[in-house]
Amino acid sequence: MTFRKTIGQFLETEIDGEAVLMKADTGQFNALKDTGLVIWQAIDGQRDPAAIAALLADRYDIAPDACAAQVDTFLGQLERAGFVIAT
Repeated sequence: MTFRKTIGQFLETEIDGEAVLMKADTGQFNALKDTGLVIWQAIDGQRDPAAIAALLADRYDIAPDACAAQVDTFLGQLERAGFVIAT
């Protein structure tokens, strides 16, 4: 399973190292920074959660299984908020 962004459902801009997302239908804002921003940038419709965890593990020099659960949780939050869909 991979995830892709729900293009057209939100507006996105980057400000001072944060991704600011606004739901087009509700006006709800979310800001992503640090590891959340890295995960967001890694969502390309090609990488699965394990690949994103491996990317984080390499970037922060930790074991991939150490961050896999957190990546899954974060992707689930993005999906529930309507910013990504599982494919």
